[in-house]
Amino acid sequence: MNRANRTDATCEVRLYAGKLDPTPFPWLDQARERAALEEYLLDESTVGGVIDQHLQLDRITYTDMRLKQEKNSAKALYHLKTHDAIQNYHIVEDWLDDLVHEDDDAEIFKALGADARATYKSDVVALLPKYEGEPMALLLGHLEKLRQRLRLFSNPDLIPKEIADETLAVMASITGNAAHATKSQAPSPVALRRLLADIPPFLSAQFQHDKTANGPAAAAEKVRAIVLIVDLLERLRRNEFNGAGFGKKMRLKENRRGVLALATSETDYVAWQERLSMLDQLQERTQKASAIARSEIDSEFFDTARNFLARLGVNFDKTKGSDGRSRIDPSRPIVPDWPFDRIKLALEMKAASLLRLPQAGFESWIEAQTYAGAAVSLALCRSCVHCSLTDECVLGRPVQAWWDEVEPVTDECDKHLALTARVWRMKVATSEAQ
Repeated sequence: MNRANRTDATCEVRLYAGKLDPTPFPWLDQARERAALEEYLLDESTVGGVIDQHLQLDRITYTDMRLKQEKNSAKALYHLKTHDAIQNYHIVEDWLDDLVHEDDDAEIFKALGADARATYKSDVVALLPKYEGEPMALLLGHLEKLRQRLRLFSNPDLIPKEIADETLAVMASITGNAAHATKSQAPSPVALRRLLADIPPFLSAQFQHDKTANGPAAAAEKVRAIVLIVDLLERLRRNEFNGAGFGKKMRLKENRRGVLALATSETDYVAWQERLSMLDQLQERTQKASAIARSEIDSEFFDTARNFLARLGVNFDKTKGSDGRSRIDPSRPIVPDWPFDRIKLALEMKAASLLRLPQAGFESWIEAQTYAGAAVSLALCRSCVHCSLTDECVLGRPVQAWWDEVEPVTDECDKHLALTARVWRMKVATSEAQ
């Protein structure tokens, strides 16, 4: 519907639906919804922000209430059909479908769907050798370039699907799991990059630098909360607990901030706040539940954990039961073989840097364009809190390339700040482990 809606040509669209639901939509209490969402925003960080009542809170309230209504397709389609309310379209009531139903339609449809999925996956799998053996930092750089290409899409010789296929191939290379070559199995690029310290954690509009100077401190707090999620992933890989156990740990106060720090948008942040609240309710039910009821509750914990972990490239293998059917097994997680200590170090370095940014609203690209001096020496950069694990300056200063001993460098930098003792110890420990 939307794709046809973007053209200037007149379009005829057939919309097939199951049984529609004529019952009215439940009336949502706007004041109650708004109060709950405001509480979620206040819970975002221990560092205070500035919530804009109209531009932020009212907007989120409207979006959340609308999504809760629209997700019931049977009700929404009945309303749209009954009131002829589909934008830019007119519903033809006496239209007759000239397609004839055949007994084997379902089988043909399933076969065509399977062929299409196999073709889509083969397009991505063919790209995997292109990224084989590349270090994680380079793969994350590819994700950023692909994001920019899609955002500034203008090449008439390419189609968005080609960029999407490249993105899936890069993410499958990062996780080391070819199953992520399909869109349904792929992790979230944004959540994955946040987890791997490639981009900052989620911050809602209340921490914009034109409202408060507390944004970097709130971001640093969230980055350190993500470290706890990385630790949980490492423990899950060691089979210290299963998928249901991961779900139970998600709701703990020290871990839930890490879950929320990986949100991809304000809408996504609210959705995960609501899911975590549901986990709290499940935990309360567990205390008085029977053995059978606890098994069902564990299944719900696992479902929430699986949805969250799938965003980060973690899946679960299947086990064949006594009835011969294969089911997803909470005790068989497929966690990427990542250098977890190095990821934790990168996150700690990012947190330390955020707490020591020159000023609120600092833009590294402006510094990169205006700086006219020589590149900073590698030795000086690596002793600075603003140096990333890939030897890049967070503030935008040029850094000596590790292979270059010819270009002039300087051992002076007015932005240099010595590494914190905590980061220094982690850096030493990581180097010794390697």
